[in-house]
Amino acid sequence: MLKVFNSHAISRNQRFTKAILWGVPTALIIGIVYGIISYILPFEFSIVYIGIGYLIGYVIKNKGRGVHLRFSILAAGLTILAILIGDVLSFFGPDAFGSLDNVIFAFSTTFMFWLSVNFGSLLGLLFRVAGVYFAYINSRIV
Repeated sequence: MLKVFNSHAISRNQRFTKAILWGVPTALIIGIVYGIISYILPFEFSIVYIGIGYLIGYVIKNKGRGVHLRFSILAAGLTILAILIGDVLSFFGPDAFGSLDNVIFAFSTTFMFWLSVNFGSLLGLLFRVAGVYFAYINSRIV
């Protein structure tokens, strides 16, 4: 008997769900690991942001196997989340997630640091943007 279609193929929504199920834990783990390492070693590894973006994009592409724009947007958002968690942990340590007040203070202070206008933070911000860009372009099959 002739098979006309692949009955084992998954739909677009199933691939996107799979990308979320693999991407969210990856982003959380990468953000926590980077944050703890940079808290222990008190200097910024700016090039790591590009690696974070590339790794999250790679996981989304290989597990989700999607071609639509939403896979790129998911990867960019998860990269921002991973970088934010990493920066909060590197600035404030594990105590940042102790209470809701600590979390709000830590995230708002981190945003203010991102928006401060000096050369060192501008260069760090550019590396963060580059990481988000690498996640965006490496997250879907073209």
